[in-house]
Amino acid sequence: AERIRQRYALLTLWFRQPPSTQIKLTDWLSIDECNWELAPDPCSAGVVDAIHLIRRNLQGRIPDDLGLLTALTWLVLIQNALTGSIPSSVGQLTKMEWFDVGENPLLSGTIPSEMSNWSNL
Repeated sequence: AERIRQRYALLTLWFRQPPSTQIKLTDWLSIDECNWELAPDPCSAGVVDAIHLIRRNLQGRIPDDLGLLTALTWLVLIQNALTGSIPSSVGQLTKMEWFDVGENPLLSGTIPSEMSNWSNL
């Protein structure tokens, strides 16, 4: 069940890429998510704990479902075209050590108070 939640949350992020730059969905689904192009070394013990999607032209809101990736320690989404505000669901990422959404000029709103749960930053 954990692996299904992990894949689901990652796919919500995958769909933030415009179709012209998306890695083929069938390619992603046919391999283990630890081999997806998420970060130089995205997993620890088979669980995704790092996402580095820099300059990937991610568009739209940061998915609420990223909160399902409770093992995440690094989330770097800089230099994209993300919009809206940071979802409060990221407060569930209590192992977070590095969070960077810089250079997304269309992000707006306040920093969610739930991020105060992060004691490892």
